[in-house]
This record gives sequence, C-alpha cells and structure tokens, in this order.
Amino acid sequence: MDSNEPITWRVKHPEKILHQYWEGEDCVVVYDGTSGNTHLLSLFAGEVLGLLMSDSHTVDSLLLAFSNDLSGADESSATGIIENVLSELRNIDLVCNINR
Repeated sequence: MDSNEPITWRVKHPEKILHQYWEGEDCVVVYDGTSGNTHLLSLFAGEVLGLLMSDSHTVDSLLLAFSNDLSGADESSATGIIENVLSELRNIDLVCNINR
C-alpha cells in the first residue's frame, strides 16, 4: 500500500448488522449478529455506519457525504469528527479499514 493512499473503511459483516432509529431520538441501537453485542450509538455515528453498510468510504468521501451535517465545522474539525466516529466503530468491532 502506498503510504499516501487514503484509508478505506467498510462494515465488517453488513449482513449481520441490524440497526434501529426512532423518530425524535438522538441515538441508534445497533445489534451485531456476529458478536451478539448490542450498541447504543450517537445519531451521527449511526448515519455513518448506515452509509458504510452500503459501500466502503474514505474519510474524504464521508466528509463529502456529510458536508451539510458538518457545515458549521472547519475542515480540520470535521475531519476529526469523522475520524473519531470511525475509531469508535472500529473499537466496537463494527468496521475495519481494508487497505492496512
């Protein structure tokens, strides 16, 4: 892998992930059928997970996809927000990077 190549992220087992959002709530419940664990995520983390369930993404492509949601943040802060969400999702074993 080229060290300048952006990291690409994907959901590990999208076919085993169930997620539920209720209108008016600020969180998402996620069940991982692989581990049997249930997680409570922020609404934004749930939206990122939902996007990653349909396709793999880089931080830059996620920034573009969520540009309206992150419009109040400067580029560095917005990048940090996305990276923190990806780190959170990786720490609970829902996502992985595919080029490292």
